[in-house]
Amino acid sequence: MISLVMIVKNEEHNLNKYLHKYEEIIFVDTGSNDSSKEIALKYDAKIYDYQWNDDYAAARNFGLSKATGDWILHLDADEMIDSDNIPELEMMVKDDQYDYYDFTIWNFKEDPYKTKHPKIAYGLITRLFRNNIGIKYDNIVHERLDNSLKGLNGKMAPFGIYHFGFLDKEKCKLKEEYYRHLNEKQVSINPISHRHYYFLSVYWQKNSPNKSMALSYIQKAIECCRDNMMNTYIIKKREIEAIIKC
Repeated sequence: MISLVMIVKNEEHNLNKYLHKYEEIIFVDTGSNDSSKEIALKYDAKIYDYQWNDDYAAARNFGLSKATGDWILHLDADEMIDSDNIPELEMMVKDDQYDYYDFTIWNFKEDPYKTKHPKIAYGLITRLFRNNIGIKYDNIVHERLDNSLKGLNGKMAPFGIYHFGFLDKEKCKLKEEYYRHLNEKQVSINPISHRHYYFLSVYWQKNSPNKSMALSYIQKAIECCRDNMMNTYIIKKREIEAIIKC
């Protein structure tokens, strides 16, 4: 059985469009005052209220603890797997060789239902994994499963996940500011977290005419991962791109 685990707050608009029926839906609500819960109940979701504490990993791990399926699928309310791919998803979890699957995530920058050739930014992320083998999220923001996937067998999924969150520009701007705050908090908790320095660099490169903050943070990111040559290469490449854009 696949358990879909979602962290939700005031997502009635997206849930009406993107939510599908799964064998089990764990719906972790962090304070909705719209009809999100009512919509979830139509899909027989198990609803759990969760007091938000500025920690995405903690909220997601709470959701994982409630799942009873053999496999866990993590999707946000503004994400979906095409219904045509659900039969293939169900076949994937029957393969005993693998513990998790990575997906290409399609971040739509333009509405694909209104634009023939929408702009898309692609990413790679783990979203399907076995339950009860110690897999959990780390970091209060830009949370990842990477540390608990070490030593496990993974595979690339043959289809992607569609993400529509960037279409709401106003919501994106608010989230961007909130994520800046959480990234600053994360590097105070873990001063060698190169990923979060990188995200802070991206924020300041985009939002400040003075690029010194962006370059300062990207330099910290590089310093944090000098022992990992691949991470250094990737971030150094992005640093050069940021300087070119200045």
